[in-house]
Amino acid sequence: MGDLTISLAILAALVVVGVYAFNRLQERKYRREAEDAFRQPDQDALLDEPAVTRAKPRNEQPVPTPVATNPKEIVEPTLGLDPIPSPASSFKPSELIDYVATINCEDAKSGKVLKDAAARYRYNGKPVRWLGRGNASGNWVDVASPEQSFVEIKAALQLANRTGPATELDIASFVGMIKNVAAEMKGSANFPNESQALNRAEALDVFCAEVDLLVGVNVISTDGGSFPATKIRALVEADGMALEPDGAFRLRDEKLAELFCLVNQEPRPFLSEHTKTLSTTGVTYLLDVPRTTNGVAAFDRMAAASRRLAGALQARVVDDKRVPLTDSELKRIRAQLDEVYARMAREGIAAGSADALRLFSE
Repeated sequence: MGDLTISLAILAALVVVGVYAFNRLQERKYRREAEDAFRQPDQDALLDEPAVTRAKPRNEQPVPTPVATNPKEIVEPTLGLDPIPSPASSFKPSELIDYVATINCEDAKSGKVLKDAAARYRYNGKPVRWLGRGNASGNWVDVASPEQSFVEIKAALQLANRTGPATELDIASFVGMIKNVAAEMKGSANFPNESQALNRAEALDVFCAEVDLLVGVNVISTDGGSFPATKIRALVEADGMALEPDGAFRLRDEKLAELFCLVNQEPRPFLSEHTKTLSTTGVTYLLDVPRTTNGVAAFDRMAAASRRLAGALQARVVDDKRVPLTDSELKRIRAQLDEVYARMAREGIAAGSADALRLFSE
């Protein structure tokens, strides 16, 4: 074999290695960007509010493809110790979804004492919220400042969320933590019946499985071509949606509650800094059913928005099987939503209410 042949073979091998290395670097870059887009910031479990991250609902109708979701994280109990004190609590324990223990102190104890005591007895269970009041007739407030003092404290253990129900171990661990905290604060602890709380947690999980739906409507290319993200952004923003830091467009009501969102079907989210160079073959509108007030009206708006977008892009509106979404199918989904919302109303947990937002979170 001549020198020229050997040189050409070596050069070809180097080209192949170079292409492979470049592709690997690009893959790692895009994966890192996607992970950064959906990563939650690190939390101090005793200083921040409980993380409310969106878990995948138990049921999807239709199922969009594919949608990035945050990885499941264990949320430790939190005292909600914000440096700015709150004059009155925005959080109200619910007899439907919380197991509430009380601590009565012999004399007033500061929020710092409570924080320090609870910090020694952390546990990896369901979210816990803390409330206190300075006297027997005072208002219940979030334990929001180390300088506030309390004679009575409530700790509310959430009995279920999208990761499942509180277990017997969760409840026992919570009870043990409260007893230890009460002892350190020289107070007495009182608890409702534990077995009844466990039964309620399991019943809540069954209820959640019945109503936890995510409705998706897809807008896809008719010929396999792609749409520039800049054009998608211009169209959906003209329709009232706004791009948010996680790379999804959202339509919100006057109270800033989410009605529905729009996500990229392909792995890369619509991050603002990438929209000029990004293109996609399809997008998905999503309606998180139990978290949306007036969800049937929101679904109608979402369906209309999907058709407007499809018309402007010369695209198709389809379900998860790439079958055109007909008026009869939209009617069927609307009827199913009516059933879900009626079921939630009978349970006393209205869609989009404070209880629903906590129950249908991770």
